[in-house]
Amino acid sequence: MTNGRHWRLYWQGARSRSEDFLEIDIALVLGMPGLKPPPGSLEAENNEHFLKVFYLLFRRAAFLPQSDDPEQRHFHQIALDEGRHWQAIVSQDLGDTVFNQVFPTLVKALVQHEPQAPQPLSSDYLETVRRAALILLYRLLFLFYAEDRNLLPVHDIRYARYALRKIRHDIAQSIDKGEPFSTGAKRYYMNLQDFYRAIDQGDTSIGLPPCGLFDELPLLERTLLPDAPFAISFLDHHLRCGDSLFGEWVNVVSKELHQMGALFMQNALAGMSAATQMMNDISELTDADIAEVKQSKYLFESVDKTLKPLIQLLDFWQALRWFSPLNGSPQTVHPGLAPLLSGRFGDVMTVVSKGQATSDKPKDKKDVKAINDLLAQTRAIAERERFLHWEVAFPTVWRHLERSVGGFDIVMSNPPWERVKLQ
Repeated sequence: MTNGRHWRLYWQGARSRSEDFLEIDIALVLGMPGLKPPPGSLEAENNEHFLKVFYLLFRRAAFLPQSDDPEQRHFHQIALDEGRHWQAIVSQDLGDTVFNQVFPTLVKALVQHEPQAPQPLSSDYLETVRRAALILLYRLLFLFYAEDRNLLPVHDIRYARYALRKIRHDIAQSIDKGEPFSTGAKRYYMNLQDFYRAIDQGDTSIGLPPCGLFDELPLLERTLLPDAPFAISFLDHHLRCGDSLFGEWVNVVSKELHQMGALFMQNALAGMSAATQMMNDISELTDADIAEVKQSKYLFESVDKTLKPLIQLLDFWQALRWFSPLNGSPQTVHPGLAPLLSGRFGDVMTVVSKGQATSDKPKDKKDVKAINDLLAQTRAIAERERFLHWEVAFPTVWRHLERSVGGFDIVMSNPPWERVKLQ
């Protein structure tokens, strides 16, 4: 259904056809002059993406059975099924994040900034804080849902400037840019309090009728939280992302480098020792307040900086295995490997971490070109595959890296349960 500007896709199996539909504002997507997109408009900010979405969803072929689908589903049904699959995954992740990270952060922040908090803290008071934090959390989740379902006038420019999605958008942009959040200013929380009152009491000037949803809660009214607790995203210092099936072991790489005529630099092992100590220091911090969060973040960034050259070397060595087995001469792997291992352009780890070899000697021109071609290819493989090297990912778990002593008591994983298919 369309009026020319707004295109809607309805599904006959929706619980409510008046509310459950997909809509694209094609005028905003095309950037037509004279239109003022509401703050946080996805179509306006990602117009190229939504133009592709519009084509995929509203083209004639999307309404027909797909010849490459075993069940002969049309494109919309495939999209719905995949959406439900990812919805289940996201719901689980969201639940874990909300109750294991966000909720404890809100509780700590309320206790820390509540002006009438008793000393020492009584069990009755802590129960009051727990209830207040839950109410605050559920208010936020309710409003996120209401805005995303268009139950609130998100497309009204008057409302959009005060919307929760605008606050969410501002925080997300600051996090993406690495901008710090104030530990003293209360801008976000005060905006939220004004927003709650507008929802509860109504504000016709921004298109909001009175809803009467939120009762006043004294603790939340008198407590002003600074911006940082709303935006702390650094909460788990042991979370590592990568393909755990592909990676290197320090002792294996050291041995293979030696067999090919190169020396594994001892400063790499020294860096591992320093990183292990810093990780031990991090594990002793509780992140109970902003100062500890900053300290653990600083230490963790130092760990990454210390381990980066070693990780790059391990990435390089694992990527070499994607060329050919490393059981022959370097020349059989790549023309650039032998000159790299020769040491004429510096030790291997230094050259790999810099990402290029250099030389002022004309006779080295061919070898330098071959080395840099090799480094470019291996770097592209490593960035695509995201190797995980267990020892450097979890330096506190292993000892005596020359022998790979240590490890986890148990490794739990989710086995593949879907049928293998091309995506």
